[in-house]
Amino acid sequence: MEHNRQGEIARSSWAENQGRWQEYKRIYQAKTALLSTEYLTLRKAIRKARFSDAEWQRIQDSDEPGAIYLNLFGNEEQLGKQLTAARIDTLDQLKAIKLADLRGQYIDPYQDWTTYTETDTNGRATVAANEIAFAAVSKGDPLSIYYDFGASYFGATFTHNIDVLISAGLATTDSFVGIEALSNISAPTQATDPLLIVFAVFDGSYPAGQRTRLNLMIDDGATDETASYLQTVGTTYYLTLNKNATDTDLLIYSDAARTNLLTTLSVSNAATSLRYMSNVTSKNQTGAAGGSVGGSVYNLDLQEAVAGQPYSKRVQGVQGMRSWGGF
Repeated sequence: MEHNRQGEIARSSWAENQGRWQEYKRIYQAKTALLSTEYLTLRKAIRKARFSDAEWQRIQDSDEPGAIYLNLFGNEEQLGKQLTAARIDTLDQLKAIKLADLRGQYIDPYQDWTTYTETDTNGRATVAANEIAFAAVSKGDPLSIYYDFGASYFGATFTHNIDVLISAGLATTDSFVGIEALSNISAPTQATDPLLIVFAVFDGSYPAGQRTRLNLMIDDGATDETASYLQTVGTTYYLTLNKNATDTDLLIYSDAARTNLLTTLSVSNAATSLRYMSNVTSKNQTGAAGGSVGGSVYNLDLQEAVAGQPYSKRVQGVQGMRSWGGF
């Protein structure tokens, strides 16, 4: 019951409490591991005292096992709502954990983009610790906000979270902006190989009304593959990029807690090692104009905590709050 109550507190202000909730779950699960084992052992002993294995299997296969479970173990939903006065040390410790008290004990760090190198000849981007806002980006702009993590830093497997809002533009052919690009050069172009990139694009090959896309693309020498999702300009999307040795998935959510999955984009890939992380990048095509794009990316979380990398403390209440209108 206390666990659920703390969960409700976390959900009430998720941007502020997400890191604290992860720390709460880590502590809670560690402390309840032995209790869970004892609980399951006790349930099994109760069952064996009443039924043989063969009888229990027949109950499992019957049409109405619920009444037997209720008689045997009680109404667990109601029991779970009751407060306990148990004085066992572990229970006392669990009841004493409060989400608000975890401030400073856990940092689920975002990347600090102010420590990245900025190539932005035309002044399209405004860089803060946990947000890069951009306006009027065209494919010909020399633009890349990047960090050199070192050779082969991004290997066969990783998981990254990033949030994106395309708030203006993306309405004419060749409108493009890279959201997250992994490569072995600091300013990747469309011809870069290898390249793993998440980008927003106006794609005229789709029917009218379906041309504003969020795309996942891999070009690693072995494959050149793209998966696409119809996005709505003015909507914030919460992205999770999962890579393993054979596949890369982009999970697109509608909420910061990443509980409402809209779709999953998937591409096949070889086990390529990559060096540079670039966020907010153009196609870097000299002399090219194309359409323009405005918006923001937020809260890049590499799901790791390695000393020496450009981490920043979590910023509260950022997602979806800024909107860039016309250019």
